[in-house]
This record gives sequence, C-alpha cells and structure tokens, in this order.
Amino acid sequence: MREGRRFLKARGLRAPAVVLFPGAGKPEKRWPLERFLGLARRLSRSHGVLLLTAPGEAGLEREARSAGASWGCIADLKVLGAVSRLAGAAVGNDSGPRHIAAASGARTLTLFGPEGLREWHPYAASEGHWAIPAPGGRLKDLSEDSVWRRTRAWLAEPRGRRP
Repeated sequence: MREGRRFLKARGLRAPAVVLFPGAGKPEKRWPLERFLGLARRLSRSHGVLLLTAPGEAGLEREARSAGASWGCIADLKVLGAVSRLAGAAVGNDSGPRHIAAASGARTLTLFGPEGLREWHPYAASEGHWAIPAPGGRLKDLSEDSVWRRTRAWLAEPRGRRP
C-alpha cells in the first residue's frame, strides 16, 4: 500500500480518485481514447483522475494533463492493485487491469465490446461492479454521453444497492 500511496502522491493525487484504464489486449476491446479523455475531462471537475497504461502502451502524459487528469504507467501488479484499492473506483475496458482493480477492492465500471458479460464479468453490481455493453458489441458505437451518464450514476450509488 505504501508504494500505491507514493505512486498517487507523485502524480498529485489523493484517495479517493477514479482510475481510467484505456488499454486492452485487442483493438476491438478498446473504447476510443478520445472518449476516455472526454470522460476524464468531465470527471476531473469533481474527482482526482488517473489514466493508467501498461508497459508497451503509449504514454499519455500530455493528453491526460489537457483533460485535467494525471497519467501513469504501472508494471508491478501489486502496485496496480494498491493504486486501484486506494483510488476506490476504476473505469476501463474489459481487460486485465479491471480484474486486478476488482480483486483489490475497488469498485469497477467496465466497458464491454465483443466479449460476453456472462463469461468475463463475474462480479456483482450490488458490490459496485457495473458493466456497460456496447451496442452490437462495437465499442466505437458506445457514446461518451452514455458512458458519462452511467459513470455518474455508478459513482453516486452506494455499495450494496443494485443499479
């Protein structure tokens, strides 16, 4: 946890915050980056926001800053878990970091494209884990406004209640 606190502090963030995971293993599982940046812009009005990428993914420092957010890259899964747990909330594509965030105790909001919810979303909405399936399984068809509305509702919903 100490390294997670250090990571957040180095980026000028305190818990709670919202972590955004814009990456995914396959292109068809990635919501467009410009929409993540738009979501970060909206969230940054009321929350600390951290865009996280994995080693090998593009750095987003300039883009994050223009959206009022911070950026970081984490290779160590323990640090990723600590940062997610401390932040308390994570929004991202259907990807590994989202599973780490859920396992660490953070609430998650996951954007689903071509993969099925039954198989890849084994988490309970009542425990703070919501999912947004894209129309027709195409994330590019999921609008920023619809994700923003669901994100606001998810953040306002106390744990233990269904959406």
